[in-house]
Amino acid sequence: MESLRFAIRCLVVVGLFASIAEEALIIGRRLRANAQYHEDTPLVVMPESFTKDEEGTDKNVSANDWICYYEDSEQLQRLLVRLLQ
Repeated sequence: MESLRFAIRCLVVVGLFASIAEEALIIGRRLRANAQYHEDTPLVVMPESFTKDEEGTDKNVSANDWICYYEDSEQLQRLLVRLLQ
């Protein structure tokens, strides 16, 4: 029987009510480290509060750390697909 290999991709998504992006990034980075995921594991945070100008944008803040200023669920889905390819 032929052996199958599966590549498992991890992803950390943090959505916190009453949080700003910087706080969510700190929490997400701690979660990633405590879970012992490699630092290349994508981190996506979704802060509750942001400006109207930020709405609908995805900001790459470092290697694989992203802030999703979501406008709708399709925006988040597109970002996740890009990151997991």
